[in-house]
Amino acid sequence: MNSFSDEKLVMLAKEGNDLAFQEISGRLKETVKIKASSYYIDGGDRDDLLQEGMIGLFKAVKDFDESKDIKFRTFAGICIDRQIVSAVRKASSVKNEPLNKSVPIPDEDYVEARGHAMSAEEIVFSKITAEDRYDKLLTALSDLEKRVLVHLLDGKTYKEIAAAESISEKASDNAIQRIKRKAKDSFE
Repeated sequence: MNSFSDEKLVMLAKEGNDLAFQEISGRLKETVKIKASSYYIDGGDRDDLLQEGMIGLFKAVKDFDESKDIKFRTFAGICIDRQIVSAVRKASSVKNEPLNKSVPIPDEDYVEARGHAMSAEEIVFSKITAEDRYDKLLTALSDLEKRVLVHLLDGKTYKEIAAAESISEKASDNAIQRIKRKAKDSFE
């Protein structure tokens, strides 16, 4: 298969030949790495971008039309770029902001799985359950802030929250900022 052209490998891969797909993926893996290194995804890491690039490559193989007058590598480069850019845009959207800025709360299984000595801070932090933290946060929030938090957790934007609560966008933003500050205070 090393002697086959990219286009021939793509044709074979579309017919279900796994070896052909592996070969074309291997040939373009460096291209995916180079393209992924040009971007940053908020809340993610380099591997996330590499995976998105590989998804773009998979889509390129699936959608490539041999009858068009274009080289596969050119087409694949466009597909890879589009997939990565789409992932970056999606990750940086306001809808995903709470998720991107969240911090995982370790549970007991996580602490046991770490398999190394924990600092005093880690031990104390691991003993406080997520429910305790959530309860502490809820007692610190006003009624409006609680309702805004529910909207936020549903993935609503500032505008959507403002409309749902019949408040201005600025009031919505202020409530969200207070929630963040109180959440930070309740988790420290």
